[in-house]
Amino acid sequence: MNLRRPSTGTVLGATALVVALAGTGTAADAAKLISGNTIKPNTITTKQIKDGTLTVADLAPGTLATGSTGPAGPAGPKGATGPAGANGVSGFQTVQATSPSVASGAVATAMASCPTGKKVLGATAWWSTVDAAVQIYPHFATSETTYVAKDKNPGTGSDAITLQINCAAVAP
Repeated sequence: MNLRRPSTGTVLGATALVVALAGTGTAADAAKLISGNTIKPNTITTKQIKDGTLTVADLAPGTLATGSTGPAGPAGPKGATGPAGANGVSGFQTVQATSPSVASGAVATAMASCPTGKKVLGATAWWSTVDAAVQIYPHFATSETTYVAKDKNPGTGSDAITLQINCAAVAP
């Protein structure tokens, strides 16, 4: 069998047909035609993914298992010393005062004042023989330094109020 060499026209015609059918597209053009919306679920498997091309951001949350927490690292260097804090409270002191004894139904009054330069931080008061509440008031003229306990004796006999205040120097 004797094969003839094709003519120039046949070669050009075949080339034109191949170009027309194949187009002039590139891989970049193909990527524009294929997207995640056009791929059916579970059609791309591990075989079609090149190793090292996926990052954690490409995976769904919870896909990667997390390991247990590792051991603590070494301590870091010591930081710089911070500025000195405010003075706050100093010179804590308790002051007590007891009222004169009053008859049942009478009003007893006890007044206690902090030493100069100190303010009242808190107060408590009690009857000497009766288990009953006692009203405590800041002294209206100097409420930061003096408190008054004043109440009617709820007992059946004479009784007295003891007032205790906690005082301290408080920095501004």
